[in-house]
Amino acid sequence: MLETGFRLTVNGVERSASCEPDTPLLDVLRYDLGLAGPRFGCGMGLCGACFVLIGGRACGAHNRRI
Repeated sequence: MLETGFRLTVNGVERSASCEPDTPLLDVLRYDLGLAGPRFGCGMGLCGACFVLIGGRACGAHNRRI
């Protein structure tokens, strides 16, 4: 698959990354950007370990695709 490049703002800092289009946001945050805050928890978005703010709303990063 082809990788897609994109920019995102994390903790007020604009960052760049590239990944395959179906990569979970959680993987990009942890493995590509080196952030340890969001974690894989229950895998269903119920425990809140993977939650991040997107546009001011809490969203599960484990199943949010890039």
